[in-house]
Amino acid sequence: TEDLDLVPWQWKIPHEEDVSDTGSWEIKQSELPKLERSWKLLQKGLRKYGRLLDAKLYIAGFTDTVASADYNRRLSENRARAIAQFFRKKGFRHPIYYQGFGERGLKVPTPDETDEPRNRRAEYVLAAEPPPLDVSGAELHWKRLQ
Repeated sequence: TEDLDLVPWQWKIPHEEDVSDTGSWEIKQSELPKLERSWKLLQKGLRKYGRLLDAKLYIAGFTDTVASADYNRRLSENRARAIAQFFRKKGFRHPIYYQGFGERGLKVPTPDETDEPRNRRAEYVLAAEPPPLDVSGAELHWKRLQ
């Protein structure tokens, strides 16, 4: 018999960051076109891979370093959930999971209490299993969107 190597499949969806105001998780009207473009890419990925695997969407939220680490973890979770809800309302019927990582995994290293919009971001991953993320010291506790 031949051995079969199984490799976990994932696709990090390329996207423009939807910019949130400091301390907010509300998706601004001006940012909706970016999410619409991501939705179209997500649909394309599902058409290509959805028949081959049980696809799930994972949304990881991140913040800048303004405010406490605990506050930022909660804020980033709310941002990730808001994006997850957007995709659900658009019609994504597969499971969606979200998690906030707060200040962990900064895109741009900054000192504490630095307002850096590039750190207020999210990652969208279409995957068969929970994706490994390069987030130093963070535990993965994905929440399923109901």
